[in-house]
Amino acid sequence: LLGVLSQGAGVRVLERILSHEMSILIGLLSYVVCYSTLPLCTSTWGVYGVVVFTSLCYVVTPMTQAVLSRQVGPHVQGTLQGALTSLKTVTRLIGPLLGTWIFSSLTTHLEFSAGILLAAASFYCIGGALIFHELYKKGSGNKVA
Repeated sequence: LLGVLSQGAGVRVLERILSHEMSILIGLLSYVVCYSTLPLCTSTWGVYGVVVFTSLCYVVTPMTQAVLSRQVGPHVQGTLQGALTSLKTVTRLIGPLLGTWIFSSLTTHLEFSAGILLAAASFYCIGGALIFHELYKKGSGNKVA
């Protein structure tokens, strides 16, 4: 429900206030907050607070599609959107299988390492945000025909 509200209303609000690129960075950094604070939650209310805050994460996908669609010409838009949809489909198929396997192996054998894995995921998102920011600064005027 938060994802629907965030993508529907949040994208429009953020488009008026911030650029697409800054919205993507804020979304990626909200992933960092989510992955960093979720292992520290000791009560249900803490988890609810993290989930509400991370509704900004759902802005990343539509904003990324908007940035990518500006980088290609009009005759390549269908190919780009098809490739992005295919990529999302593959990750939605593989993600639950891989996530379930990781969760079961961590909670069965190494109970403490689940927090370490979430912390590593947050560093991964920080790296992704920094790479995105640097690539955008270097190639902001380049278009692919």
